[in-house]
Amino acid sequence: MAKKKGNKNGNPQNVKVLPDTSKRNINSQNLKPNKETNNTNIKKSILNTPFHLIILLFLYTTQRHKFDEELLLYLLIPLQIIYTIFQFSSNFSNSNNSKKISKRTINLTLILVVPITMVFAAIPIGLLVILFGGPILENYKKTILLSLNLSNLLLPIIYLSFNKQISIDIGKQYAVSIFLGCWLSSIVIPLDWDRPWQMYPVPLMVGGYLGSILSYVLTDFF
Repeated sequence: MAKKKGNKNGNPQNVKVLPDTSKRNINSQNLKPNKETNNTNIKKSILNTPFHLIILLFLYTTQRHKFDEELLLYLLIPLQIIYTIFQFSSNFSNSNNSKKISKRTINLTLILVVPITMVFAAIPIGLLVILFGGPILENYKKTILLSLNLSNLLLPIIYLSFNKQISIDIGKQYAVSIFLGCWLSSIVIPLDWDRPWQMYPVPLMVGGYLGSILSYVLTDFF
């Protein structure tokens, strides 16, 4: 934009006024996504493989057709905590804060709080199971145990998310693979084979555990 300004001789002179771009630059910087917060370093190691989940799944499916979801849950919770403390947590760090996290000791308060939050996380999981056809009144105890098992499969990921060692997006990938395995395995329930492992919630439990194992293994090697 140009304005006329008089000179010493009284003759008008065109003066250019530059637009104020400072606000525009500030706004453009604010609109840029913060890519740094999603950078996560994962140490590739076969020790990240959740061997305890493989053993638990083997025990669950070989109990002479006595599929005990309650016993499985009692074994799962302490093993998940041990796995998180001694192995899984040490192999994840945020690249922007890797030095601080590498020196950080395990958050004992958080590791005690997270299992309690898994009880509340089981509520929406149970609702999803019911929405996808799970029984409401009949076998309701089985639905509760299934929901608690699935929520505790996410225990290491929830801990790392709260401890700011991974982004929420990575946590979602683990959750999706668990529930995808659970959903795919449900196709064997209506088949007319009359096998004990077709009874609810055995296929969903096996599928959830397989999805969890697969998600951890894929993280290790890809």
